[in-house]
Amino acid sequence: LLVIPDIAWCLKPYLLEESGTIVFGPPGAGKSILLQAMAICISQGWNGLFDVQRARPALWTNLERPPTSVARREVQLMWAFNSNTLHSGVEYLHMRGHPLTAVLRKVKPWVQEHPDGVVFLDSVSRNQLGSLKEDEPAMKFIDLMGGLNGTWVGIAHSPRADSSHLFGSIHFDAGADMVVQLTSETRAGGVLGIGLQVTKANETSAGHFQLYALEFGQNGLTAIRQAKESEFPELASNRKRSLVEQVIDYLKATRGQGATVDDIMGNTDVKDSGNLSRLLNKPENPFTRLPAKRGYRDLWGLRHGPAEEQQSGLDLPNG
Repeated sequence: LLVIPDIAWCLKPYLLEESGTIVFGPPGAGKSILLQAMAICISQGWNGLFDVQRARPALWTNLERPPTSVARREVQLMWAFNSNTLHSGVEYLHMRGHPLTAVLRKVKPWVQEHPDGVVFLDSVSRNQLGSLKEDEPAMKFIDLMGGLNGTWVGIAHSPRADSSHLFGSIHFDAGADMVVQLTSETRAGGVLGIGLQVTKANETSAGHFQLYALEFGQNGLTAIRQAKESEFPELASNRKRSLVEQVIDYLKATRGQGATVDDIMGNTDVKDSGNLSRLLNKPENPFTRLPAKRGYRDLWGLRHGPAEEQQSGLDLPNG
């Protein structure tokens, strides 16, 4: 009997064990502070803000900021978490101005000593391997990070003119196991909304979207929490809906009448019949074949009744 091993997460649904994740977004969008919060939660094993599976070592590799700035941010985060201690347990390696090859000579022994640990790299753009737009430096970056044989997270930027993809060669996207887009929106009263959406996932499905709220006062960060889409409607409306969500929305619009494969492909971003068939037949997705109508052999609908289909709060899986 073939048994498929369970997927092992460090922080679900963004960080898989022994895999590489790139989180990208515009400059000044809140990438570093949210990812540093992730590192702290991983180190402490805190499972409130993020879905952390268990406590494990975390190494923050700082290539961008003065050490005092990183230390100040950690203190603010620990206060925001209402911690009784200001020591997060995260280890910090400050190598501002050093090339990635020199940085990894120090990181690799740490990974060997902590095989279950997570390495955070702030940021990908400071690797000094060459132009980020060229394929060879991008492939070398992925090879070097993969050579750690551990779990790593790289913070990257998006182009100023287009925040929908990360800046540089497509091989950054192609080589990472997961890619996460970060968007943000500032609200009156010192509140920063941050959205995280998984745009690529080798082992799992893409599309997951979650909002976070960071509240700031005169002395910096005062609170950090998950947020509702109603708090940041612009972020929520601009997120890319997963293929499963698109199909669900279209089938809801049929009000129980269902739709053919051709109907669905004509009204969603699913353009390959094979991909659609796999999506419709996945047992975890809420789709079912309906009794044939109007001479159609295969008509698809939702497993829920029409009244339930129109409820706005259904907790349905992403695809």
